Amino acid sequence: MLYLMTPRPLVLVPGACLGGWAWRDVAHQLRALGHDVYPVTLTGLGERVHLADVSVDLDTHIADVLGVLDYEDLSDAVLVGHSYAGLVVAGAADRRPERLDAVVYLDCSPLPDGMAISDVQTPEERDAQRSAVESDGGGWRWPVPDRTTLETGQYGSTAGLTDEHFAAIAERGTPQPMRLLPRRCGLSTTGRQVCIVR
Repeated sequence: MLYLMTPRPLVLVPGACLGGWAWRDVAHQLRALGHDVYPVTLTGLGERVHLADVSVDLDTHIADVLGVLDYEDLSDAVLVGHSYAGLVVAGAADRRPERLDAVVYLDCSPLPDGMAISDVQTPEERDAQRSAVESDGGGWRWPVPDRTTLETGQYGSTAGLTDEHFAAIAERGTPQPMRLLPRRCGLSTTGRQVCIVR
């Protein structure tokens, strides 16, 4: 269900292995409600897969979001981060609080200053990711998890996903540069308006 709010710019940042394409249906609905919507594809993913290399990290992805905020000259924007992108939007919000009205964490929570995603994973999850990176990702990319793995909920909720959604992930999902998962985000400001959506 969509709730009405004053139209404002919405910057949508997808989770690991996804591109801006993952927001297509949501963006269409939000635009119909009068919002300006900016689905972001992070460097090395989706249609920007050709930019993937071993140097892509969390700072690169934060810079991607800052680029949208700055070059689109957005103000009073709502920044939405899904799953892995919760860390990305936390970093972007920390660096451009003056451009934002709110930050929404979808299927994730904000991590405390100095923490990385790998800090909240179990040792088994970290080992499974490292193993997949070494065996199938050339030592630097995490392969797109298959449907069976996704449905375990280990990497986030799949509630509401249809066969069509899983097919799109299998077809258009791209391996995630792994350097960013152990990367810690340093935050300098506090007090942003936060809404956590699970």
